[in-house]
Amino acid sequence: MDNLPALVNVTPEEQALIEIIRAEIEQGKARARQAMEQETKITYWKVGAHIREHLLHNKDRADYGTYLYKLLSENLAINRSDLYRSVQLYNEYPEIVGTCRQLTWGHLRVLVAIPEKQVRQAFEEKIVHENLSVTQFKELIKRYKRGVPTNENIVVPEPNLSLVRGKPWTYRLRKMGGQMVVDLGFRIYIKSPLPVQEKEAVVQVAKENKKYHFTNQDSGVDPHYTYKALLVEVVDGDTVWLNIDLGFNTWTTQKIRLRGIDAFELGTSAGQSAKDYVVSRLKGCKFLAVKTYGRDKFTRYLVDIFYAKQATDFERLTQKGKFLNEELLDKGLAEKY
Repeated sequence: MDNLPALVNVTPEEQALIEIIRAEIEQGKARARQAMEQETKITYWKVGAHIREHLLHNKDRADYGTYLYKLLSENLAINRSDLYRSVQLYNEYPEIVGTCRQLTWGHLRVLVAIPEKQVRQAFEEKIVHENLSVTQFKELIKRYKRGVPTNENIVVPEPNLSLVRGKPWTYRLRKMGGQMVVDLGFRIYIKSPLPVQEKEAVVQVAKENKKYHFTNQDSGVDPHYTYKALLVEVVDGDTVWLNIDLGFNTWTTQKIRLRGIDAFELGTSAGQSAKDYVVSRLKGCKFLAVKTYGRDKFTRYLVDIFYAKQATDFERLTQKGKFLNEELLDKGLAEKY
């Protein structure tokens, strides 16, 4: 090695060779990075598939989702938010292999948090056409959330939550095990007090002289599952424990999540402010009105909460009560989810 000539004068032919090899090495590194990015997003997609399937098999276990994500995070040393996003990735991108190669796991991790499909697709096109890096895309999302125009083809949705106030004491009659039952929500059923009813239907229920009277609703009407509830505990800015009156002398205790919002983490000052606000709003209320919308990935029921400090009429509260979910958004104590 010591006998090699000093590399002082490089001929044009040798310099051309050096440049060719340098280019090959850089291109190879780029291909390796791209291949790694593709494998990463496919891996997280598969992770999401496994988690979702496992949760479906255990959907009847109360609060199991919260426990499972904590268990996986601690044993696999993976951030819980990455595990959440992997399930969202599986749900939103069923054909992951067919996604554009420019959409990396970093891009997709942000994209899946956008609930509006048309907005998400518009951002996908912008990433591809402008070759945005993950950092550039995150900056774009920050502007989008602040309402700064990002592209004439990207429609920024209204900040307010959609709202249809429910009609209390509305239920579905179902046929189960050869008999008619009343679906009270929360997977709770009771034998129908009307033995003559033979067809499934949505009904309005009234009680008079200790007897229940059912009025059939239009065939296109769905039960709204709107209930009277008593506050048990405020967990954080978007999660509370409630004792819920389902009617028919039946109650259930549920840990519920406010629909459509994501309050800041409790360990932060903003998160504590969100919790304090919920406590201040609901404390002293004789009762609340809640409207349920099914369950989230943690098997918690999603609800709208309506309240009024001096409320004494439940049915009036369902129609005129203050909408807690929207208040948290309007005051900047939560983000739209």
